[in-house]
Amino acid sequence: MGGQDAWWFMSLLALIFLAAASLTPLLTPRKKEEKWKSITRVKCMSCGYTEERDFTKGDYVGKIVGKCPKCGGQLVVDAIFRRKEEPSKADRQGKL
Repeated sequence: MGGQDAWWFMSLLALIFLAAASLTPLLTPRKKEEKWKSITRVKCMSCGYTEERDFTKGDYVGKIVGKCPKCGGQLVVDAIFRRKEEPSKADRQGKL
């Protein structure tokens, strides 16, 4: 009987271990994937006016993109960077 008891005990331990290993990923909280937004900053070369806008395909630093709304000088892409997107109100309310 001693051999069968040991076999049942080891089988039970193996079953408990497998159940715990299977459930662990389901019970651990998942890290929310961060969303990033690409931003283009344009600057007037005459008066220093700056504005930020969404990145558009074809933007590059040094690209002339238009005229300054303040002085009429050239607006040039000054920087391209990314920023974390803030969750919308609907996303925040859904977490409550």
